Amino acid sequence: MTKISIALPVYNGANFIKEAIESILTQDYKDFELVIVDNASKDETFLIADSFAQKDNRVKLFSFEEHLGQVDNVNRAARMCTNEWIHFFCHDDIMLQGCMKNVVETIEKVKDKTDIALISHKPAWLFMNDIVKVPFNEINGKTIFDYKEFTELSKISEINFVVHQKEQTAQNIINGKGPYLPALTTAIVKKEVFNLLGTFDNKYIHFDVFLWMKLVKTFSYLELSKALTLTRIHGSQVAVDARKSLRTVEDNKVFWNQYLKFVVDKPTLKQKAFVFLKPITTAIGIMAVTTIRFGLFNGIKIIGKLPIHWIPFVLVYFPKRYKSELNNKRELEKKVPIELIYP
Repeated sequence: MTKISIALPVYNGANFIKEAIESILTQDYKDFELVIVDNASKDETFLIADSFAQKDNRVKLFSFEEHLGQVDNVNRAARMCTNEWIHFFCHDDIMLQGCMKNVVETIEKVKDKTDIALISHKPAWLFMNDIVKVPFNEINGKTIFDYKEFTELSKISEINFVVHQKEQTAQNIINGKGPYLPALTTAIVKKEVFNLLGTFDNKYIHFDVFLWMKLVKTFSYLELSKALTLTRIHGSQVAVDARKSLRTVEDNKVFWNQYLKFVVDKPTLKQKAFVFLKPITTAIGIMAVTTIRFGLFNGIKIIGKLPIHWIPFVLVYFPKRYKSELNNKRELEKKVPIELIYP
């Protein structure tokens, strides 16, 4: 039988960690370990986690006086896990009922499991006013729900899966046709392969997706069709800081050039162009969000932080991305205030 560890690294997570732990321990599938690694928190995080560890022997709580960076603490949490598979989790997210059961049952259904090293399920976003957005898969023709409505519907939705074959997936990514790749909370990885690849690289803010991109060159990837966790959207997220600082643009600029060399020996002109445009389109996405949230002047200010030779591409591609983001905002703002959509 498949054995899974849930790795929950946390720093100063007292605001949400109780709800996260409860959502895990009340799963209808019970045979897992929950590994919580407290990164020298200064709030009540340890006391809250310890209250669960005292009552449930599946909870393995570790606390360290040395504070590490986020990525290093995630790697530390993975090292503490003892099972074959690791489901990463964040203290501010929620595990939906049936998550563990669906993951384990799907692994058992696959005839040749030896080649699969990564599993994902679809994301769903939980805004701070308890509205849920399911961006990649409709339920009864809808993608926006009240929290209680979504949790009920998610229990009865049929779940399917597809296996993306190794090497071909990496080729598809470099050709701009890659599949959805999971963020931290929507990923389950084989621990042996995670260690083989060198774990997460603390140079990158997108350390999770960047590692999965490397993984799919050598191992297959199983993608589930249903959202099994909720990612909470709030202003303290690392992704929000990355958007405001433009660090994500620099990360994409460095990583994609390395990835092109990693996947192909003699890249085509089209592949080179795709890689060149990745950090530019990332910057354009940030400009679109900033313009919608804070006005055109603040969006234009971002151009001054970009290389001059990027500007013609920004002018060409920005209108389409802005229109797309505006459509997304219009759909959501019927239920979610703009300051909660883009904290």
